[in-house]
Amino acid sequence: MPKLIKFIFIFVLFTSQGCESLKGFKFPLLSDSTEHENKLEQENKLEQDEIYLLLKQSNQYSRYPTDKKKTLCNQLKLTYKKQNNWKTAWFIAYSFNDSFNCVSLKKKRVLLEFIKSKIKESSPLYSVNLNQIKLLNKLSYLQSKSKKIKSKYNSLKTKLNKTETELQTIISKIQALKVIETTINKKTLR
Repeated sequence: MPKLIKFIFIFVLFTSQGCESLKGFKFPLLSDSTEHENKLEQENKLEQDEIYLLLKQSNQYSRYPTDKKKTLCNQLKLTYKKQNNWKTAWFIAYSFNDSFNCVSLKKKRVLLEFIKSKIKESSPLYSVNLNQIKLLNKLSYLQSKSKKIKSKYNSLKTKLNKTETELQTIISKIQALKVIETTINKKTLR
């Protein structure tokens, strides 16, 4: 037992002296993580400021009158063709395309996929864009279904019109036969 006490005493003595000598020493992993966290905070702040300005400008563009929207839309489409900038694509897709006057549904989906590939998944814009893609896919599906229903409706309407014409022809023939029958009956009764 006395050996154990000596061992514990020596252990405590050495560990306490070891800790004293480490005062002021920065562990590389801890200081790197703090610097890394600060860097991430700065990047997030810049990204949030950038997102705010993008959304603010999008909101301003969306309030413009229709003729000004068309002019700006055409300018942005030319700029996008030259530079392929995701922010320009954002403005085209979100600010000027509320009723698909700027680009078609298909082209808007292409723009949104391009934006998706350029934005970090951690960005709030990524989820907004992803939801917009889902909505456009659903809209596209509903439009194609609507076209099929309209086509079927037109086909049925054509058949109905043809059937009505045939029915009118048959009614006319029946009335003609009644007239003939009435005439025959009058001649036989005489």
